[in-house]
Amino acid sequence: MHTGFVLGIIGAVFTGLITFKPAIWVWALGLLWVLLFGLLNYDHPRDKAAINSVLQRKDNFLVYTKLVDAMMHGLRRMLSPTDAMTDRMPSKGLVSKFTWFLDPRARDPEDLKRLQANTLSWPVMDAALKIAVIYPLLLLLIQWGCTGQDTGIAAVTILEAEERTWLRTALVCPLVALVIMRILASATQMPVLHKASEWLYWSAVAFAFAGAFAGAFAGAFAFAGAVAVAFAFAGAFASAVAVAGAVALAVALAGAGAFALALAGAGAVGYGCTKGKGGLSYALFVIGLWACLVLAFAFSAGSMTAERRLLVFAFGMLPLINAVFDYLSYGITLGLIRYGRNQRNLVTGLVWIVDGVVALALLIGLGLGLSGTIALINMLTGQEFIALGPIFDDLNEPDARAGYTWLMLTLLSTLVPTLVHLVLVFLSAFTWVPYKLKLWIARAIVSDKAGKKKGQYSVLFGSLAAATLGALWAALVTFGLWGIWIFMTAYIEPVGSMVLAIIEHVALWLGWVEPSIVG
Repeated sequence: MHTGFVLGIIGAVFTGLITFKPAIWVWALGLLWVLLFGLLNYDHPRDKAAINSVLQRKDNFLVYTKLVDAMMHGLRRMLSPTDAMTDRMPSKGLVSKFTWFLDPRARDPEDLKRLQANTLSWPVMDAALKIAVIYPLLLLLIQWGCTGQDTGIAAVTILEAEERTWLRTALVCPLVALVIMRILASATQMPVLHKASEWLYWSAVAFAFAGAFAGAFAGAFAFAGAVAVAFAFAGAFASAVAVAGAVALAVALAGAGAFALALAGAGAVGYGCTKGKGGLSYALFVIGLWACLVLAFAFSAGSMTAERRLLVFAFGMLPLINAVFDYLSYGITLGLIRYGRNQRNLVTGLVWIVDGVVALALLIGLGLGLSGTIALINMLTGQEFIALGPIFDDLNEPDARAGYTWLMLTLLSTLVPTLVHLVLVFLSAFTWVPYKLKLWIARAIVSDKAGKKKGQYSVLFGSLAAATLGALWAALVTFGLWGIWIFMTAYIEPVGSMVLAIIEHVALWLGWVEPSIVG
C-alpha cells in the first residue's frame, strides 16, 4: 500500500506538470520535489539518514552554514596575516629586503589570533586599499574590452575605441586572470597558484605596455596608463604599497613627490604593524597621504589642464577615499555575517536589513567624502580644480550619465559585500523553519522501524513535508537570486538617483556647490 501511495503522488505531480505546462522553473522545482520524496522513501538508507540529520540539528546546519564557514575561512586567509614576525629580513637581494620591509605582518602569534578575530583590523584596511587600486583600473579595462568604444570619464577619453578584438583580449584577459588567480592563491594558500599568478603578472604588464605603444591608451595617458596598470597590479603582491599604484598616474602627470611619499608611508606602515600599531599606522598613512594629495593638487592646479585634473583625481584620490569606505563596508558586513551565522529563524534576515541600511549610509558618505575633498581643493586653489556643478548636472541627465558609467560602478563597489550577504541570507531560509516542526518531521520519517501500517503513513506524510520544505527553500533561493538580478538591472538606477539627490542637497547646504547650478 505504501508503494501505491508513493507512486500515486509522484504520478499526480507529473500529471499536473504535463497538463498545465508551467514555466521551466516550476518544472525544475517539481523534479526537485520528486527527487527528495523518492530519496526519503526508496533510496539508500544513508540518503534518508543524511536528510534526517539536517532536520534534527539545532544549529540548522545546511548550505547556509557550510557556505558561511567556507567563506569566512577563505576570507580569514585573504584579510589576515598568515604569519607572525618570525622570519628575518633576507640577507641578500635589495628587492627582497625592500619587499620584506613593506610587507605588514603580525607582531607575534597572539597578535595574529587577535587580528584574525577582528573584522575591522588593519589587514582588512590593507585589503581594501588593494581592491580600491585594482578594481577601478580593471573595471575600466573590462568596459573597454567588452565594448571596444571610447572609455573614460565624462568627456575625457582614457582608452580609445579599438576594433581589433585580439588586442583588447590580449590586454584585458591576462589582467582578469591575474586577479582571479591572486584571489584563489590568497584563499587557498597553494604555492602553485602563487607561482602562476607571478607569471601572469609579468605577462599582464608586458601586454599593458604593448597596448600603450599600440595606441590603446589615449593621448598623454598612454605611457602613464601602462605605468598605472603595472604599479596597481603589483599591489596584489605587496601590501600597503598598493596605494603607491594609485598615485602612479599622479607620478606621470603631477610629479614624483606623491610616489616617494607613498613608498615612505608604506614602509612606515610595515614597521608599525610589527610593533603592534598596525591600526594607528594605517590611519596615519591614509590621512597623511590624503592631506599631501590635497596640497599637491591645490598647488599644481594652475599647471594642469582640466583633463589632467580629472584623471589625477580619479586615479589618485578616488581610490584612497573609496578604500576607507570599502574598509568599513567589508568589516561591518563580515561582523554581521559572523553574528548571523549563530542566529536562528528570521534574525538572519533582520541582520541583513541592518547591513543594507549601513551600506546605503556608507555610499552616501563616500559621495560626500569625494565632494567635500573636491570642494576643499577648490577653496585652496581659489578656482575650480574640478567643477562639481556640471558633474551633478550630468549625473541628473540620462543622456549625459552614460559618460560616468565607470565612475558609478567604481563607487558602487561599496555595495558588493552587502549583496553577497543577501545571497547568504536567502540560503539561510531553511533556518527560518521552527526547530520543533523540523524535529516532528524528522521523527515521522524514521517512525516505520516496526513496519506498522501507522508508521508507514507517518513516513509518507513526513517525507511529503520534508520534500516540500526542500523545494520551498530552493524556490526562495532562486527567487532571491533572480530578485538581486532584477534590482541590479532595473532598480539600481532609482536607488542611485536617490543617493545622488541626498549628496547633492547636502553639498548645496554646505556651500560646496553654487545654488544657481543645482537644479
